[in-house]
Amino acid sequence: MRHPVDRPLLILTLALLGAGLLIISSASVVLSQKNFGTPYYYTLHQGAAAILGLAGLAVAQAIPYRSWKKFALPILFASLLLVAAVFIPRYGFHAGGASRWLRLGPITIQPSEILKLSLILYLASWLDKKKREHKNFIGAFVPFLVIMGVIAVLLVLQPDIGTLIIIGGSAIILYFLGGGRVTQLITFVILGAVGLAALIKVA
Repeated sequence: MRHPVDRPLLILTLALLGAGLLIISSASVVLSQKNFGTPYYYTLHQGAAAILGLAGLAVAQAIPYRSWKKFALPILFASLLLVAAVFIPRYGFHAGGASRWLRLGPITIQPSEILKLSLILYLASWLDKKKREHKNFIGAFVPFLVIMGVIAVLLVLQPDIGTLIIIGGSAIILYFLGGGRVTQLITFVILGAVGLAALIKVA
């Protein structure tokens, strides 16, 4: 069953999108004119991305949210492959000491941004299936640690610590809302901090 549009959320999203484009336009006029001979190159570039995003929003709205459960794991797997692909010299784009982007013809994407959404989708689906096992250390918490560990390794190697912190925080909130124990969350934070420090030192 298709649910009605959440109008306040949609209006807020469109307002933030519009404000973001205005800020980009204001901040990039001089640089855009200098580099490309037009004051609105960056604004138009981001505007095109915004149109694609709105098209994706329309598609997502048309699909009943329960149907996304079927695709949660394949979407996450595809996202992880894209994140790993940034290390392939032929496709990865290296800049500023980081390898975070994929160059696909004329298009450059940052796979970690896709991973943010796909992980939320997967965790929501997975935690719903595991809701009776949240207090089970082996059945729920260990797999959760493994998933986050794989993601942490890929993001630290890029490196993209900021995205890792955002993803880790989102995962903690989802796990808690899904019924996870507070002690498990504290354990996750401690292990995450120690593991992150070790990965940074090794990388």
